Amino acid sequence: MKGGVRAGLAVKAIVVVIFTSMWFRCVSAFAAAAAASTINTNHSVGGASGWDLSSNLQAWATHATFHVGDSLVFRYTPVHDVLEVKKTDYDRCHTVDPMETHDDGETVIQLKEVGNRYFICGRLGHCAMGLKLHVQVFPAQLMTNNATSPTAPPPTTYDHHHDHPNDNNNSSHGMMQPSPPPADSNYSNNNDAVAAKTSSTSTTAAAGAAFLVVVFFTMHAVAEHSAS
Repeated sequence: MKGGVRAGLAVKAIVVVIFTSMWFRCVSAFAAAAAASTINTNHSVGGASGWDLSSNLQAWATHATFHVGDSLVFRYTPVHDVLEVKKTDYDRCHTVDPMETHDDGETVIQLKEVGNRYFICGRLGHCAMGLKLHVQVFPAQLMTNNATSPTAPPPTTYDHHHDHPNDNNNSSHGMMQPSPPPADSNYSNNNDAVAAKTSSTSTTAAAGAAFLVVVFFTMHAVAEHSAS
């Protein structure tokens, strides 16, 4: 009787090991493929000058194209801060009721959705002096076998913060039309983020495999107890 129970457990062990191995490899391959299919970029706002009154932010923005998955990196001194605001507040340089406030000196904003984002400096007079940024975020940039191919921009401009879509045509501040970035533009591929995403998925897969092993040994202990 015990011999039959042990033989059955051995078969179950083999099945669990094979299934776990296949599952782990599939998840890892899927994570690697997903990470390799998109290109995420860190945009250093303002280039070498950073988020500062000396920067020509509008000229900088016209040489960059922003996609879902990219990040904006604001680097600035304590005399500045970064406020994310609605379009109406952006147009009027209104700093009283911002949606988000950052003052850590190096603020990273992830672009997670297609639409418009508006940023201004909240210090007195800085926004009116040009320390403000409007970015239009396009769908994620895809990597093909031959070359990098960004997806087509949306036909209609939608505001990330749900302002009226046509308001975008009425603003005379900080408007830009995206164009292909030059070879020496101040941003780099976000390889660290891609690697972190792949590592996180692999860790999850390993945890799942460990769980299956625990389940197997629990079944084994119960079977041994029942046989005895």
